[in-house]
Amino acid sequence: MTFITDRRLWLLIAGAGAALALASILLTEWLALAPCHLCIFQRLLFMLMAPLALIAAFTSGWAQRISGTLTALAAAGGAATAGFQTWLQAQPEGSVSCLGPEMGPIEHFVEGLGVLQPTLFMATGFCEDVALAILGLSLAQWALLAFLLALGLSLWLLSGTPRALGTLAKNPQPARSFVAFLVTWSFLLLTITGIVLYIVPSGRVAHWTLWTLGGLSRGGWADVHILFGAVFIVAGALHLYYNWKPFKKYLATRVSGHLALKRELVTSLILTVLLTLGALFALPPVSWLFDLNDAAKSLWAQDAEQRPPYARAERTPLPVLAQRLGLDLDAMVTALEQAGIRIDEPRTNLEQLARAHGTTPAALFALIPKPETRGPRSEARGPKSSE
Repeated sequence: MTFITDRRLWLLIAGAGAALALASILLTEWLALAPCHLCIFQRLLFMLMAPLALIAAFTSGWAQRISGTLTALAAAGGAATAGFQTWLQAQPEGSVSCLGPEMGPIEHFVEGLGVLQPTLFMATGFCEDVALAILGLSLAQWALLAFLLALGLSLWLLSGTPRALGTLAKNPQPARSFVAFLVTWSFLLLTITGIVLYIVPSGRVAHWTLWTLGGLSRGGWADVHILFGAVFIVAGALHLYYNWKPFKKYLATRVSGHLALKRELVTSLILTVLLTLGALFALPPVSWLFDLNDAAKSLWAQDAEQRPPYARAERTPLPVLAQRLGLDLDAMVTALEQAGIRIDEPRTNLEQLARAHGTTPAALFALIPKPETRGPRSEARGPKSSE
């Protein structure tokens, strides 16, 4: 008997749709959230996916294909809606809105549902607002991920591919090969991203200069590293599962009826402990690796213009930046505008201006006239003259 079957996968989609629809309703009530029209529409699609996938689970033939296709269409519509809302929320505040001069078909449809059942379908918020984020992702992003997973699984079930994954137990060689390659590619990407992160400039310098490599910022490289770190952990666990018997032989041997730990196991464990202690107490030769890392990062900041006056200065509003550094705000604005930098919002910052004009905060800061002594206003004024 196989554990993973068509029916159980359809039931998984049905259960996920029902759970996510219920979670949407409960979060709205408990946290007093104001759902928008797109949020309500996504809730409705989750509610539709559940019974459709349930029908697909307990039918066969054309009935299953029709209900399964409708499930995939609901997931695709949800992914498109959640993707559009995610795009809206990524735009600068106040620049876009889902509600134009006239309501679209989705808005009209949701308005009608809200009249019939206000508890479930009343829309009171704006689609571009991020009312709640969980683990750094907005609810729209979580919905997008859920819809994409449901869509992929539905299409896979409808494709005619052998569903009973339990057949891998009879012939595990394809799975072993897949896991081995996954471990290899993950290790390769971890190596590449690890080397890049080892030599990238410090966070202050990277943000000040908008540093990128291969189109990825410092944070982008870190995200890829974290992602494939997680993939490597999962793939490593699967690799250990498929190779458990030979792994046990590496651990110990049976001598006179008793298990004796192998010398290689003990030696590797001792080396691991020593390396950990060297890292914790910064002992050589482990500390040399850290010193080399500091030296590599310092190469990016040899020029004083590549270093910010203080951490996250690029995100400080211009009036606050001028106040902290003892600069003349009007002179700052005039110098930037003379260089072709348009300032529409008085409380904008150097990072926003740099991204809008294809330059860096460091380059913009170099255009600003400064007093001889740069620092807080109290220092920039200089010592008082004695009378």
